Amino acid sequence: AVLLNFWATWCGPCRQEMPSLDKLYKKFAHRGFVVLGASVDEEGWSSIESFLKVIPVSFPIVVDEGQAIEKYEIFRIPETYLIDPEGKIAGKVVGPQDYNQEVFYNKVERLLPDIKKMP
Repeated sequence: AVLLNFWATWCGPCRQEMPSLDKLYKKFAHRGFVVLGASVDEEGWSSIESFLKVIPVSFPIVVDEGQAIEKYEIFRIPETYLIDPEGKIAGKVVGPQDYNQEVFYNKVERLLPDIKKMP
């Protein structure tokens, strides 16, 4: 399962939700869950590196050069997609959220395999 988050360094609400995205990632990473931050910054890595010094995260960050924005028809950031293990969109959130709460834990939990059943 993947949580794909479109964001930018200049976006105040994006900056606010980053720590909670990191907490969600850390809670479920051991079960194969991935948070992927897709930056839409036109300046590329230079602005992202500066941002990560102020607000560090442990999940992967990529720079979207427009392809993903077009594919997902992003019209406002932050915009976040929950994608199931088969690659299907299981949920979408437009606008900032606090991802470090039970409602999001439950959504992620439903998409992850039960580790007790795994060999």
